[in-house]
Amino acid sequence: MEVRTGAFRFVFPCRLHPPDRAGDPAPMQTHGALAPDSRMRPERDWLLFTFALACLLPAIGSQSSISGQDEYWLSFRTVLEMQERGEWLTPYVNGEVRLQKPPLLYWAIRALFELFGASVFVARIPTVVAGAAFAVAAAKIARCFSYSGTAVGLMVIATAGVAVESRRAMFDLPVACLSSWAILWGIRWVRGGSLAAMLTAAGFLAAAAMTKGPVAMWFLLAPIVAALLARRWRPVGSWMHVVVGLVVFGALALPWPLWVQQAHPKFWNVMAEQAEHREFGLAGLLSLPKIAGAALGLLVPWSIAFLGATIATVRGRHPQQGVAKWLLTWFLVGLVPFALMSSFERYVLALLVPMGLLTQSWMASLLLRHLRAHLIVAASLLALPTVVFGSFVAWFGFSYVAPAIAFVMVWVTLRGAVDATPSLRRFAIHASLSFVALLGLVYPAIGINALPEALPAEMQTSRVGTWGRPQPGMLSIELGRSVKQVNRSDSDLGAFEGVLLTLEEEAADVAARCAATGKSCEQIAAFPSFYSRRAWLRFFKEGIGWPEWKRALVARDPGPLMPRFVALRVGPPTREANR
Repeated sequence: MEVRTGAFRFVFPCRLHPPDRAGDPAPMQTHGALAPDSRMRPERDWLLFTFALACLLPAIGSQSSISGQDEYWLSFRTVLEMQERGEWLTPYVNGEVRLQKPPLLYWAIRALFELFGASVFVARIPTVVAGAAFAVAAAKIARCFSYSGTAVGLMVIATAGVAVESRRAMFDLPVACLSSWAILWGIRWVRGGSLAAMLTAAGFLAAAAMTKGPVAMWFLLAPIVAALLARRWRPVGSWMHVVVGLVVFGALALPWPLWVQQAHPKFWNVMAEQAEHREFGLAGLLSLPKIAGAALGLLVPWSIAFLGATIATVRGRHPQQGVAKWLLTWFLVGLVPFALMSSFERYVLALLVPMGLLTQSWMASLLLRHLRAHLIVAASLLALPTVVFGSFVAWFGFSYVAPAIAFVMVWVTLRGAVDATPSLRRFAIHASLSFVALLGLVYPAIGINALPEALPAEMQTSRVGTWGRPQPGMLSIELGRSVKQVNRSDSDLGAFEGVLLTLEEEAADVAARCAATGKSCEQIAAFPSFYSRRAWLRFFKEGIGWPEWKRALVARDPGPLMPRFVALRVGPPTREANR
């Protein structure tokens, strides 16, 4: 089949969908990266955006919603310290400038704090909006290739990566969202040649760079490199537009780093240290399968279907082979820098777009029995964590309603998968709602990071610190100011006066240290609370073994599993000590 669009000419195999094939209605038969846009449906995109918000908002205001140390110890506290200092341009944390990340997300959260006050809910609004806008960007990019944009957008909402990261005030989903919008407008410029499209792409790319730095540019570069490797292409627009776009990008993205270098000369030293910590090296290419596996984890429950689409593309059997080769190359090229450095799986969230497009276009071409098999696998991947967490919550009596709703959604999702005529769109909606039940109802019911309803009143007016660790993690956002960590040293403890939070098993050591220096130390409160240790699945008491688990399970009492925190009032040396 030959496609001609303006200055483009591209030939690739394409076969029509036979009547017995499943999925959405057959797309227009002008597939390919250079196919004309299908008719825009803004009302569908607004419905998609609204549905995404409805799926991602539940429980974001809960202290026990899914979180992590980078969120509560860096994101929350950085904005709170900026607010305490009356600072907008320079991020601060622990009383020192924090130059490792650009400030756009901090600015957004700080502005919301000024308007609505500091809270967990308010802090997470930008990432929820980014998650919804990311799904819309994926849908619009899909339509550029005559794919079902609604199906792709719904599939993106129903991924573990978006469902989890939208609920955390972190940089990765906003940068994925903004860079995807830059890619969308870049595609429109390539095919339409409009200077306005180029300027819009430059604006989104600058915003992405101001969110997480140079990595944003790689997310835009990856599909370009993939296009050069997988096909011949020439843009309709003038190359002078690229020059203008680069000027606009520089005008928007460079002022802050140039200013901060002048105001804080150690800026580039910090950047060099960041690069050193990332451990860049060609030896990391061996870890490419590992980072690819991490990306598959973000795509759950569609991971197995993506592998099927990948195999079909490698074997030359994808129904839209030309575009599929480009999408797969985009994905693989995008992984490379993250294999060359120490990274987390969430860093590659932007690659959910090519993964989603490749998967949806393949699944929509499957025979009904094959589509049904893949949907059953996807439903099973969703059911596993729901059953595990739901059973835990119900067994220990944290909640019965939340797991009941989650189990019903698992049943509905499985029923949709085994339907005689399964629908990919309908299944994606059910999967999205299953994530809502799991992450918006069941997981928060466990109470991870939860603080007691009534903290000691003096914590509102006294200095507050944590002993040797960043937990309780939600203390800063609850008090509305940055709570700093007191390191396990006599000098740091000697300089501290106020309320100190520590684990119960470490309280005796703190009291002994205070006694040795003559400082007063009095327990004023104690409370149990799960807290996550690095991985959010490890929230129970450190060091416990099977006997404690068995005792807790038999008695249906979570007490043996729960860490206990103690609030100590640490004061100046007593009169007796001074004598």
